[in-house]
Amino acid sequence: MSAVRSAGAASGRATLSDVPSAGAAGGHARPRFEDTDRWARGRVVAALLADAPLPALEPARRTRVLAGLVRDGLVVTAADGSVRLP
Repeated sequence: MSAVRSAGAASGRATLSDVPSAGAAGGHARPRFEDTDRWARGRVVAALLADAPLPALEPARRTRVLAGLVRDGLVVTAADGSVRLP
């Protein structure tokens, strides 16, 4: 056991080496950040702030991301279906 790990264990605090890796014990690999809705939400808000076109997203992902942003009050939907910042 390394000195850092034993020091963390002795103090009752978890250390980085105590955290199992994604592949350990049947865990799942994390998706790339660019493949997450969190990333897409950020790109949509950034585009609206810059008055730029919305990023190209798969239709189902775009719908899911926009619905989440509307639900969270970060964007509003106009009567014509366009989205804008509140």
